[in-house]
Amino acid sequence: MNSPVESTPEVPVDGSPAEDEASVVTKRSKKKLLAIAGSIILVIAICIAGGTAYVNHRNAVAVKEAQASAAEEKRVAEKNAKQQADVAKENQALANAQLEARTGKVGDVKENAGIRMKLVSSGDVETIGYDTCGEGCSNGIYAAKQPDSGTKYWVANVEITNTGKQPIDISCSYPVAISALDSSQQQYSPIENLYQVQGNPACNADLQPGMTSKVSYPFQIPSDTHIVGFSWYGVDLTGSTTPDPNYFVTDENYKLSAQ
Repeated sequence: MNSPVESTPEVPVDGSPAEDEASVVTKRSKKKLLAIAGSIILVIAICIAGGTAYVNHRNAVAVKEAQASAAEEKRVAEKNAKQQADVAKENQALANAQLEARTGKVGDVKENAGIRMKLVSSGDVETIGYDTCGEGCSNGIYAAKQPDSGTKYWVANVEITNTGKQPIDISCSYPVAISALDSSQQQYSPIENLYQVQGNPACNADLQPGMTSKVSYPFQIPSDTHIVGFSWYGVDLTGSTTPDPNYFVTDENYKLSAQ
C-alpha cells in the first residue's frame, strides 16, 4: 500500500523562506495606501500650485488695474490743469483787453459814470499857484506854493466834461475819485482844497451837463517817487455803485497789467 505524499513548501530561488499570504496582502495594502497618499499629496500640491498661480494672477491683474487707474487719474488731472490754465489765460487776456480799453495817454479822452476826461499834460513841478487867503478861504490872489521838505508836486492837468444829468461841483464836492500811481501801484491822493489852486473852478461853481472845465490835480508825493499815471472814476454820490476805474498812463515806457 502506498503511503501518502506530503507537499513540500515552495522554496524561493534565492533560498529565502516563502512569504505567507497575509504578509503579501499587507505589503500590497501598504503600497496601495502609499499610492493613494501620493496621489492625494499630488492633488493637494496641484491645488496649492493652482491656487498660488490664481492668487498671483489676481494680484498681477490688481496691480495692472491700479496702474491703469493711476494713469487715468493723472491724465484727467493733467487735462483739468490744462483746461484751468487755458481758462485763466483767456480770462487774463480778456482782463488785459478790458483794461487797455479803459486806459489812455496824453491827448486821449475817456468816459466814466457821467464824467468825460481828457488828459492835457502832467509832470513834476517845483511850485503850484495857490490862493494866499489861507486854508478854507479864497481871495483870488495867488502865489507860488512850495512843497513840504522831502516832497515834490506832481500835477495832472485835465479837461472835464459833465456828461451826466445833473450839475457837479468839481472843486468842493467829490465827483471824481482820482489817485496818482507809481510803478509799484502805490496810490497817492491829491491835495485838499482844489478850489484854492490857481486856474481851478471856484467852490460851488457847478459844472452844468454838457459843459467842460479845465482842472488841475496837484499831488504832494515823496521826492524820490516816480509817477507813471493815475486812475480815476466818476463818483456816484448816492454811494450805490463804484464803477471800474479808468487810467491815464503818463510814462510811455510803462504798461499797465490786469494782474
